[in-house]
Amino acid sequence: MIKLFIYFLLFCCLLLTENSSGQNLHRDTNVLYRRGDQTVFIDYSPNSKYFGPISDFKFGDYDKESHEYSLTYLKDNGLKLTRKPITGLPKRWILLKNYKNNFYTYYPSDFYFHYKVSIADTAFIDYTGEGPMVNKILGFNKINDNTFSFLLSGVEWPKRQLTIHIINKSNGIAIFEMVKDNSKDFFLMIDASKVKRLPIIVNLSLNNKAFEFDFEEPDFQRLLNGSIKLR
Repeated sequence: MIKLFIYFLLFCCLLLTENSSGQNLHRDTNVLYRRGDQTVFIDYSPNSKYFGPISDFKFGDYDKESHEYSLTYLKDNGLKLTRKPITGLPKRWILLKNYKNNFYTYYPSDFYFHYKVSIADTAFIDYTGEGPMVNKILGFNKINDNTFSFLLSGVEWPKRQLTIHIINKSNGIAIFEMVKDNSKDFFLMIDASKVKRLPIIVNLSLNNKAFEFDFEEPDFQRLLNGSIKLR
């Protein structure tokens, strides 16, 4: 009887652990990792509630502080924001991730690592862990229907060259090629208005911030030259 009682307690504990770590997920999900109260899973539902937070461009209290800080830098350096027509490309972008040669949006454990971009006729705004940072658009050029170049200046990077390469127009997928301080970085991005066209990988930790899921870096050069066909 004692052994049966112990097994019963262990079974109950196991159920509680599974429930607290996200076992009761929607059927349109696929669990990639689970430990303790952290669950990482793919949500295939276009109605997933996790799309909302990653595509929210509203300012919170702390966002207003970083926004004002970046504007003060521009003012102090004589970089007045002026209207410059930006046409031919989406105005809001969200970071994409690569997992097993497929692309996903990502709901991070810590939104400090979430990157978004907003483009207006007067400014280019980076949403990073430090908050939204306003950049003056010094130059803009539409190279062709799928390629656009910007020359930007802001508090984080006084001089930055950005080229947006749209590699899949139907799904709004692009590569952002950034040149700053003699270095070049690439970011895989998606048009925020089309964010629900791809599944989302959710990193859910109910009680504490957890480590971020380990993604693979795509082969940007092969994507740019079209040798990788997007699925």
